[in-house]
Amino acid sequence: MNRASLEIGILGAGPLATAVIQALADRGHAPRRVQGIENLDGLEALVIVSDVDADNLETALLAKRMKPDLHIVVRVFDPILEDYLERNAPDIRVMSMSAVAAPLVLEALAGALEGSFHTSAGTVSLSGRPDRTFAAMLVLIALLVTLGTVYFKFAMNLGVADALYFVVATITTTGYGDITPKDASGSVKVVCVALMVSGTCSFAILFALAADWMFARRLERMMGRIPTKWRGHFVIAGAGNMAVRVAALLREKEMRVIIIERDEHTRTLHALRLAGHHVVIGDATRDETLALAGGHKSRGILALTDSDASNLQIALIARTHNPKAAVLARIDSPLLCEHIAQDDTLTAFSPIAVAAKAFASAVEALANDARASSAAPV
Repeated sequence: MNRASLEIGILGAGPLATAVIQALADRGHAPRRVQGIENLDGLEALVIVSDVDADNLETALLAKRMKPDLHIVVRVFDPILEDYLERNAPDIRVMSMSAVAAPLVLEALAGALEGSFHTSAGTVSLSGRPDRTFAAMLVLIALLVTLGTVYFKFAMNLGVADALYFVVATITTTGYGDITPKDASGSVKVVCVALMVSGTCSFAILFALAADWMFARRLERMMGRIPTKWRGHFVIAGAGNMAVRVAALLREKEMRVIIIERDEHTRTLHALRLAGHHVVIGDATRDETLALAGGHKSRGILALTDSDASNLQIALIARTHNPKAAVLARIDSPLLCEHIAQDDTLTAFSPIAVAAKAFASAVEALANDARASSAAPV
């Protein structure tokens, strides 16, 4: 065994734990998987990488209480918990796989784009047309104004402009001022009453339909059911922590981002919308969903869901959907990622492989710094 090797415990049963063990072994250390914190004897450091934040948080605090000189690196998914631990337990190193991998995603994306990010003008505009009732009410109002103008021009001896002014004042119930039917015949007054009633009803229906149409279009826009008019933007499939961090980094570079997420109840969607990202609710493995997100006009399409199979499928569809776009897929399995990387048309990255090296470097640095401090003369 290497003289400088460290005794490091790995608590966790997922693929990240296995990758961290391999990364530490490659560095000449002596990592071993532990099942709990009952026996921490002989360990200089502990890496906690289970898939549950609450368990990781509790385990880290208990381990530190049982063995204060133990160096701990803990994985946390939730940025709020991450911030809490950093402020209240500064002697515990807190790391997130998505935080570690997100900057490298942008590096890989920049490589696929040959190092060039470009902003592009474009807005999301409302599409679709008002329904037939709305159009019918517009026609009815136009007809009332036209016929009324002709009638009152002759009935009250008015000019065309004055007749039009009188009809609009009557229909909109603005009230009579300089032109009134006070001295007109009874038939003219009856026509005025009919015009008031029909005009008021028509405008009320028109305004209701307009409000309903605008609200429906707003809702469709929020749900991503209206095709975007953006060009040169980036499309991200998935709304997990990785997607949130990557979208934020792209936003810092003044890039437009559209998120595709299958589950409309995903907790991160509200924050993504508040950050200014457009969200499409749908299945990114369907060509029509990519079309809604403007995938065929985008600069890049990133498959960042939690499923390797879905990400690969999205990447393959995206490649046919837009051959000119940079296509990047998150592939957690290092072996599958290495295999996909042989395809020159796709860019694949493994956040687990990246995070494992970062976790290994962090725990190694903590333990080595402690060794150096203890060996320094007093």
